[in-house]
Amino acid sequence: MHVVVFQYHAETIANIREACESFSEVRQIGIALDTKGPEIRTGILVGGPSAEVVKEGSHIFVDDGLISLVVDEIRENGVVCIVENGGMLGSRKGVNLPGTIVDLPAISDKDIQDLKFGIEQGVDIIFASFIRNAEGIRTIRKVMGEKGKDIKIIAKIENQEGMDNADEIIAESDGIMVARGDLGIEIPVEKVFLAQKMLIAKCNKAGKPVICATQMLESMVKKPRPTRAEGSDVANAVLDGADCVMLSGETAKGDYPIEALKIMHFICKEAEAACYHRRFFEEIIINTPRPTDVTQTIAIAATSAAASCNASAILLITTTGRINHGIEIGKDRGFIHRGDFLVVITGWRQGAGFTNALRIITAS
Repeated sequence: MHVVVFQYHAETIANIREACESFSEVRQIGIALDTKGPEIRTGILVGGPSAEVVKEGSHIFVDDGLISLVVDEIRENGVVCIVENGGMLGSRKGVNLPGTIVDLPAISDKDIQDLKFGIEQGVDIIFASFIRNAEGIRTIRKVMGEKGKDIKIIAKIENQEGMDNADEIIAESDGIMVARGDLGIEIPVEKVFLAQKMLIAKCNKAGKPVICATQMLESMVKKPRPTRAEGSDVANAVLDGADCVMLSGETAKGDYPIEALKIMHFICKEAEAACYHRRFFEEIIINTPRPTDVTQTIAIAATSAAASCNASAILLITTTGRINHGIEIGKDRGFIHRGDFLVVITGWRQGAGFTNALRIITAS
């Protein structure tokens, strides 16, 4: 079964790369692999000591919270539950134990197989599910080894334990995903917006990218237009400071994947235009510990210079020095015009850590 699944995903990855190469202009599309993580599902209890971690009065949610149970009695080989909200119970449905620390390994044997497949396929990012602490990230890096050292790891925070250890997870990972699906079951639904804002703010302060995901335009799985509330939800994620908003079911199984993508794009553009970027910048500067390192200092200087001269773009010259190519791309996409100021960051020598020179040029 795994061979068939891997073959299917390998074909999908090949199709994506072929599609990218078919465009006349360069399209850099990152490919991410999403791990299963330490999860519990109905009918599959191997490897999960679930009866040992719950206690009387604990809540158990099944199938994204559609079925809710309360633990009434703990027995030697199982638990007796009272059904609060009933429903049709199927196999392989997700089980959530809110408020309970589940003693499962950070990555399963299947996760290890998936990670090795991702390395072979040259994926760009790993979405690490149900990360509960920094050790989970370190374990994944150890499994990936030297061959996968350049693959970025985005930690999905999906439960209370992950929330409690958010600072150490952010420090250890390359970025964070606010995975609101399971998170909205693991913590009270009225606190999800607070969790979202807190995690985004922490990532902004740490300079780490943050993704907001799950049910962004959920109604578009079946309908050609989103609800007004969904539109506001996407926009507010951008206003909170999210670097990325992600579609899931809308494009994975929805009837209107292209329409969902276009509408998400338009909402993000409008929200970006409404952002008070100077306030964001000032807040980050105030909360940045002193003294700043070279990278932070040059970034602060470049941003301040761009705001002062109303520059159209900040360009970072790499070792290839293809600044003219970068300017042409900006012109083609309509955000650089002749006569615009451009802030250019360069290095005084090749190698990491030497990008520390700044100049301002005019687009010709």
